[in-house]
Amino acid sequence: MVVEAKTEILEAKMTKQESRAMRKSRGKRVDNGERVCGWYVFDRLQGSHYIFDDMAKGAWKFEVIPETVGQFTGKLDKNGKEIYNKTILLDALYKIGYLVCYGESQFGYGWFLQSTKDKTRTYRFDKSISRMEVIDDIHDGELKSKE
Repeated sequence: MVVEAKTEILEAKMTKQESRAMRKSRGKRVDNGERVCGWYVFDRLQGSHYIFDDMAKGAWKFEVIPETVGQFTGKLDKNGKEIYNKTILLDALYKIGYLVCYGESQFGYGWFLQSTKDKTRTYRFDKSISRMEVIDDIHDGELKSKE
């Protein structure tokens, strides 16, 4: 299948850092703006960003807007909803919003939370997220805020 062959070429040319980035992700499609979820790949040959809905089976690929791609953190909110990078969480106990981020912070390199009110304040991305709820996404407001 063409998709499988193309995927093999992409994987062969990827560095270790790039292959680590190939995790479950979501992003908005270029053609219609719909949110898709799957495995993110950057095609350096074409300069395009794709999400494959099931790379193991060589299924469909969708070109996505790179700025909207967010990687799955591996964690779920209090309602069992997946938490992705660039998602806004609400801490129900303290009524505070946090943006989920990945990068360098005062805690080192990795996942952290950034206050939506004071962007200079960052917090550890830890078990306290179990009391938090996904309320919004920074790219399209597709999730309804509960403020």
